Amino acid sequence: MADSTVCGNCGETLTELDSTSVEKRQPCPRCGSTRRNFSVEITDSVTASASVTATVVTYPNALLTIARSLIDQGHFNISIVTLLMACEVAAERAFDAAYSAKNLETLGEAVDGLMNGHNLANDKHRKLYNALTGVELEGQSFWPRFKSASEKRNSIVHRGGHANKDEAEAALQAARELITYLKQI
Repeated sequence: MADSTVCGNCGETLTELDSTSVEKRQPCPRCGSTRRNFSVEITDSVTASASVTATVVTYPNALLTIARSLIDQGHFNISIVTLLMACEVAAERAFDAAYSAKNLETLGEAVDGLMNGHNLANDKHRKLYNALTGVELEGQSFWPRFKSASEKRNSIVHRGGHANKDEAEAALQAARELITYLKQI
């Protein structure tokens, strides 16, 4: 439907219904022409939407992914070292959360300055963590595998030890379980 019809010759606005059939058109009252110009306004709207899903990967989980890749490539020694790094980062964050939960952030900063790392396989670190959180890490099902992985890491780093695929896979499983556990506390 035309919004307006005008004479195609003189531009006079016409009131006739738009008709494309020249035989049915009335001549323009001003100039007598049957030529017409039709003006049509068409409106439409387009709606677009999108959704974005973002996945946040924590540093410990990124290290677990790297370790998995290292195992797949046959780099068992460095995979175990990487796994224990992931555990230490997760432990550091767990310590921070424990201090914060008790409003002891200042004490946490002071104690961090005295600690050499955050390896929970270290008796001093584990006992401090247990005291802060009220849990016993060594009573968890993953603990023997984690302790074994930590000992293997120390052997690799300090004594030139070597790991095989089974040891690396067990260390990966223990690290995953420890990190998952620490997030829940």
